[in-house]
Amino acid sequence: MNKKDKKELMHKFKVPKQLEALSKIFNDNGFELYIVGGYIRDYILGIETTDLDICSNATPSDLEKFLPTKNFAIKSLNTKTGTYQIIANSPNSPMIFEYASFRQENYDSGHTPNKVTFVNDIKIDASRRDFTINSIYYNIRNKEIIDIYNGIEDCLNKVLRVIHNEVFDCDGLRILRMLRFAYTRDLIIDDATYNKAKARNYLLKDITHTRIAQELRWIIYYNQNVQKQNINFTAYQVLLSLFDLRILEYIFFGLSKYIELPLLYEYVKVDENLFNLAENEIVVALMYCLTKNIECIVGLDVPSEFYIEFLGTKGFMFVRVLIGKYKFIINGLITLDKMVDHSLFINYVQVFYMLLDDIIKYRKLLYGGQNDEKLNRVITTYKLMKVNNIPCSYQDLAIKPNDIIERYPNLPKNQIKETIDLAFIIATNYRNNDKDFLLKQLDEILSKWGLKNDK
Repeated sequence: MNKKDKKELMHKFKVPKQLEALSKIFNDNGFELYIVGGYIRDYILGIETTDLDICSNATPSDLEKFLPTKNFAIKSLNTKTGTYQIIANSPNSPMIFEYASFRQENYDSGHTPNKVTFVNDIKIDASRRDFTINSIYYNIRNKEIIDIYNGIEDCLNKVLRVIHNEVFDCDGLRILRMLRFAYTRDLIIDDATYNKAKARNYLLKDITHTRIAQELRWIIYYNQNVQKQNINFTAYQVLLSLFDLRILEYIFFGLSKYIELPLLYEYVKVDENLFNLAENEIVVALMYCLTKNIECIVGLDVPSEFYIEFLGTKGFMFVRVLIGKYKFIINGLITLDKMVDHSLFINYVQVFYMLLDDIIKYRKLLYGGQNDEKLNRVITTYKLMKVNNIPCSYQDLAIKPNDIIERYPNLPKNQIKETIDLAFIIATNYRNNDKDFLLKQLDEILSKWGLKNDK
């Protein structure tokens, strides 16, 4: 693309006034200030964004000679990489810009550079970036576009492409970023880029669980706010790519301890309706899709430790109460998958009654709700239990602990709960939750134990 075409493309590109003022300060001190990455990318793609990153050849020591000023404050984020927040102190519309000095990075292994060198050459700075669409620079002073890797053309063609062959070697998390950008910007992943990611999938093993979970959250969060239907890269394609790239064991960290990897890829399936759910619910449904076939087909039990690790402090940071709730729901869904004996549906409703509405909701959304014999049987059983006064929970039971204490004063305290359990079983088996009936049945049973009621 020539300069004339670039100028025509960018003629409606707007730079915030605060940033123009900041650019003048840089210029007055001998530096050129650039916008780089997402703000330009999304403008070309026709997407509104507040993702505003800036950069220049001013090193941290240079920057701190002319900032802060009356109108701009600075906050160091990482002195090694020369990254700062620059805050425009405007009372009406304060803005925060993410600033980085031009730099060159060298890696031994992992995703953290072992050596960072500040440089003057914008080409060297561009070479450390990930995708061509994120490597477009805009000189604020002279309104000039610098597009070393033809990112503008890729934006216009809706193509996601790495800038060079070593992109994933620098940071394995870029494999997930590739999926995130493809999905959130509806891009077609270049075949060579995709194959490079697939060949480097093992690099995700060095990425912390928290960073991986954050990438997944960004994908899921975007799904809740998307206003259009993706054409080039859908939510379902994100899920399928997790399989095709062979990165499930890194996404669902710790799972390989409980199932052999060939079985993981053979039996775990995901449902296309999964992204119809809300943010946290997608995570739960994803866990269900992951574990249901492992338990139902392979016959392995997924232990609580996996749920705690993935949903808890090493992953999605849910509190223990939520982890317990979500594990209960997943257990309810899997139990329903396994059920073949129709006589057990009353017991199923009783066991999972506390979160039965949630289980029904997930089942409907994941299976479509039509011609789902097991779901229909659960719903029918639940309605019949209500009509026929069969207790769904202990709260529904006509007899309470005080009734037992009053009727059997000599009953040891540690047997009161056992007696309530017995009453619950009687009410269920006889399909009769009448208080007098239950007490009469208990009288007969307890009399055999040498206990008589005082009534």
